Amino acid sequence: MLHKEKPDYNRNQYGFYTLMTLFQLIISFVKLMR
Repeated sequence: MLHKEKPDYNRNQYGFYTLMTLFQLIISFVKLMR
């Protein structure tokens, strides 16, 4: 059970990190457009 849960957790962490990076990129782009 424990082995099965760990990859999911790592994948969620990676997805969250990717989302935050995309979010920051969009914010920077909006600031540049202004």
